[in-house]
Amino acid sequence: MASTVRDAAAKSETSIAENDSASPNSDVMIHLFAVLLIVGLGTLVYSHTLRYPFAFDDIPNITDNSHIRMEQFSVDGLRKAGFESPIKGRPLAYFTLALNYWFGGYDIVGYHVLNIAIHVINGLLVYVISLQLLEQYRRSDPRGSAWIDSSTLQVIALLSSLMYTVHPIQIQSVTYIIQRMNSLATLLYLASFALYIAGRNSTSVTQRVILWLAAAVSWGLSLWSKQITITLPFVIMLYEWMFFHKYTHRRPVRRDLMIIGIIVSIVAVVVSIQFTAIGPVFSNYYGRDFTLGERLLTQPRVLIIYAGLTLFPLPSRFNLLHEISTSHGLIDPPTTLFAILVLAGYVFVAISLMKRNRLVSFLLFWPLINLAVESSFLPLEMIFEHRMYLPLLGVTLLLSMLLCWVFSKKWLLWRGVVAFTLIAALCSATYIRNMVWRNPIVLWTDIINKSPTSARAFVNRGGAYADAGDWPRAVADYNHAYALDPKYDKSLVVRGFALSREGKYKDALVLYREATERTRDKDVEGIAYRNMGTTYAILGDMDQAVKSYEAAIKAGDTLALYDRANLYRRKGMEKEALRDYERFRQLDPKSPAAYNNLAALLATATNKELRDIPRAIELATKACELSEWKQWEMIETLANIYAADGQYEQAARWQGEAVNVAPREQKLGLERRQQTYQAKAASISPKVPDKSVKENEETPSTQ
Repeated sequence: MASTVRDAAAKSETSIAENDSASPNSDVMIHLFAVLLIVGLGTLVYSHTLRYPFAFDDIPNITDNSHIRMEQFSVDGLRKAGFESPIKGRPLAYFTLALNYWFGGYDIVGYHVLNIAIHVINGLLVYVISLQLLEQYRRSDPRGSAWIDSSTLQVIALLSSLMYTVHPIQIQSVTYIIQRMNSLATLLYLASFALYIAGRNSTSVTQRVILWLAAAVSWGLSLWSKQITITLPFVIMLYEWMFFHKYTHRRPVRRDLMIIGIIVSIVAVVVSIQFTAIGPVFSNYYGRDFTLGERLLTQPRVLIIYAGLTLFPLPSRFNLLHEISTSHGLIDPPTTLFAILVLAGYVFVAISLMKRNRLVSFLLFWPLINLAVESSFLPLEMIFEHRMYLPLLGVTLLLSMLLCWVFSKKWLLWRGVVAFTLIAALCSATYIRNMVWRNPIVLWTDIINKSPTSARAFVNRGGAYADAGDWPRAVADYNHAYALDPKYDKSLVVRGFALSREGKYKDALVLYREATERTRDKDVEGIAYRNMGTTYAILGDMDQAVKSYEAAIKAGDTLALYDRANLYRRKGMEKEALRDYERFRQLDPKSPAAYNNLAALLATATNKELRDIPRAIELATKACELSEWKQWEMIETLANIYAADGQYEQAARWQGEAVNVAPREQKLGLERRQQTYQAKAASISPKVPDKSVKENEETPSTQ
């Protein structure tokens, strides 16, 4: 009987091999088509996002992060970007941001192009890994996978990678620039896993060693982008267990325990190394409005939300800041127990399929393992869509297998129709959802519509309105945020700012001081102290203003240097102002204002030892270049410096350029000054003698 089964299995494998026979050229063309389709669609659905601005956490990590501003390529510049930036333990991601800055400053296009490229490469890696897993499934279970011939295998892999690439839940890891940390870590994780599988299937010992060393390096680099990739050894262990374990009682348990012990030891060493970077875990619950136990109880409900967004990806359901109530007990709220039971049922199904369908079981475990870091005991925010970026591979491959199984060879036309409709719908959803990110006001309005009790959302929209110069709406949002959560640290700062705009300076100081005493966020502390300095300066308290600016600088707020320099300059303390302007220019070498104000001081300093007209002209020109000659104030500074040096022709020329780019209400005053410079230029220009008179004087008389 046993020999009959073996013969049948052998015949089955032989028939599959015969049916799958295809020329190498046809395989190459199929793979080339797949690559072009993945790259094409992945680029298409994000093509309209290239000019979308920095948002939310992009500000402290990129635009306000002086450490990534690498003017010249250098090892020291990369070191500062990687190891002195706000989030510790992720130097590789900051290296790429520093390179973006080196190539194009804060030109947003370069940042988006690299994010999209990383995402498309991830889509290609999903295609490769899907092929590898399906091939391994066919080798390890020829009877169970008999329905997957070579053409079906390629269709499943392509459909899986396309779903992964164009699914709207991936937007936060692509359009949101700082989440490059997430997508880059995923790229290196997937590359490492693909290299491991290739090495596992290699018959050459040398080739296997090389591939596995490359996999180890790739995994190590992934940890330098984001620590979520710590789960890779467990995925490899599961892969080994699923596809190479024979499920017999004869296999010694000692070997399995040894393998598990080695993997756990590797992870323990890596965690101990990373621990100094990510800091103490449990102490970070201080300041959170939930405990460790409450977070663990809430996460099953979060996982159900992730599942819903993945399976029913309507654009209206996505949100940058999802709001979810904290679970305080098994039935508080009642959905907590339901979510736990659903999760337990999911795990039971995954375990029960381990012998009957190894690939399906492996793919069911994939999301759980790769969500384990951010959906367990770490004191992180409860929910973010970008956390599904890596786990989505398991879901898309499962769905692709299900679609191709339901619509078998007899239903090839329907398989094509359903697959086309599905991908088209996902592309449309991603394109539409991406529109929300086109500017900060639209983004935060979308969040407020879906999370109307989020003080953070109102604070950030208020900031967006302030940046746009719409102060009535900005103040209204700040007030609303304060009403929602008076204890929200940043709300205190912006509420104080709103009071300052209303002239209530002493009331604003009270809120700023409260924010500095309570907050643990260095960014909030720096802004609060800087605003205190500005308020004290308005009130005429020079000593307190300087002390506040100094506290802001210690908290890492570089803009406080600029504000203090302006204060020193107004008070006639030119040496101190010069020192601060120089420091600020070094920390923010792409800031036009840094060059402009320093140039103005060097040109007009009452202390003749400080005055340096040639350098002032150089710096003012640099300010105009950095502002792309579009800010009339910068161009007028250049004109004024030339005038201060007596070069009125040059002054009149650049004053005319300032007139050209200035708004209508400023043009009249600028034109009058230009006329003054022109008049002075004409008055000091040497008179050119009349040529005919000169000739007459030099020509001898014929009489």
